[in-house]
Amino acid sequence: FESGSNDPMAVLLTIGLTGLITNGNQSIVDLIPFFLIQMIVGIALGLLSGHFFIRLINRLNLKIEGLYTVFSIAIVILIFGLTNTLQGNGFLAVYLAGLVMGNKNFIHKRTLRKFHDGLAWLMQIVMFLALGLLVFPSELIPVTGVGLLISIFLILVARPVSVMVCLIKTEFSFPEKLMISWVGLRGAVPIILATFPLLAGVANASIIFNIVFFVVLTSSLVQGSSLTLVSKWLKVQRPLSPKQARTLPQDIELTSDGALTIFEVHKGANACGQKIMDLDIPEEVLVVLVERDNAYIIPRGDMAIRDGDRLHILLYPDMFTKVSKIFSRTD
Repeated sequence: FESGSNDPMAVLLTIGLTGLITNGNQSIVDLIPFFLIQMIVGIALGLLSGHFFIRLINRLNLKIEGLYTVFSIAIVILIFGLTNTLQGNGFLAVYLAGLVMGNKNFIHKRTLRKFHDGLAWLMQIVMFLALGLLVFPSELIPVTGVGLLISIFLILVARPVSVMVCLIKTEFSFPEKLMISWVGLRGAVPIILATFPLLAGVANASIIFNIVFFVVLTSSLVQGSSLTLVSKWLKVQRPLSPKQARTLPQDIELTSDGALTIFEVHKGANACGQKIMDLDIPEEVLVVLVERDNAYIIPRGDMAIRDGDRLHILLYPDMFTKVSKIFSRTD
């Protein structure tokens, strides 16, 4: 019933167990090689694809910026399809490739992040509309008793115990750990996974689907509506720090070939401690803004670069590799 960063694993377990139920000749031992192949191929292709496509995007010189968004969709489809063809977990491969690319600098990263953020919201809307067509309120009433018992167990026992075990060596206080366990809301992913047995024709799959939907609904209503109250009760509320400057404008007029790219200065980078005017960057490269401590600062030549700064730089694609090395770690 959990969702989040473990979604690929949840998909893998759901597919494996559904196949175990539908195939009477298969034992649970047969799932071990299935899991190993799915995980190894998925992890390997995901990590390799992430690094490969970063290099490929930086070498491309597409004249129209919008083509990079089309290319990114093609990347996702290619990684997923290739991984599945090689008997790997396509969801895991795409997830890991996204993690790798999200933590690296590449050309038009800001534009692609905004595009995929909007695309993700659109897919969520479509997903909930589709799920609404599968749910009938009259079918939820018979599973109310079982659904409430499962919800109570997940909210008060399973989730807190798992969080305490996972965070046992962290510096979080006991109230903070309780708060983390309380905000573990169940979302649409468990409902999507509950449709897998339906599609596979598993006996009583409709009952499973209705129970899962009821548990998710209960979790969202109970935990979601009480977050503020529980945080006050546990005394873990923290005031939000006010913005020290205006946020960065969303629309910046660029040249047809130039791109505004954000570079994060890593610890140990060549740029740490240097003044902007002393950086070994081409003359055509323009440092537009420096993001530091939640504030946007208009840079000057004598401004020293610090570890953790995020520099908004206008450059041409063929200069990206050289500029990226300046702000990356030297090891």
